[in-house]
Amino acid sequence: MNITGNQGSRTPLCRQFPRRWADRLWGLDEELTGTRTGRELARAGALICRECPVRVVCLASAIVRKDRSGILGGLSWTMRKQVTRLAALDGLQPEGSERKRTMDFARWLAAHPDAVAKARSIESRNRAFRRTAEKAAKAEDGPEAEVRSAQSALF
Repeated sequence: MNITGNQGSRTPLCRQFPRRWADRLWGLDEELTGTRTGRELARAGALICRECPVRVVCLASAIVRKDRSGILGGLSWTMRKQVTRLAALDGLQPEGSERKRTMDFARWLAAHPDAVAKARSIESRNRAFRRTAEKAAKAEDGPEAEVRSAQSALF
């Protein structure tokens, strides 16, 4: 895997799509944010990223820049945070210029091909836990919670 950043003719797959479609596929179209269609298109974008010849550098760059938007390198912001945590637990502490930190992170990603799958698994478990906790809180509160909330606002 070439991680030098010298991609030559290796064009990122996202650049082969018209801008409007790329924004939709990689979660940058604000009209679709949070909608079912937006999530389905973002999943398709993430699948395309898996085949991209520059995915590792793209992901490393998004992590180093702490980019919070869209699907970059095939991962959402929350999954990129999980990869960052895994790298830190492994002792990665990139320093220097943004380019050097990106290349350090890209080398780490290339050496740890299971990191992305592990991050996905962790985030999936976290999401399931959050959903369960939200359902439990709603069930626990019930209609009485609205009354208590109104009372606390008044007094």
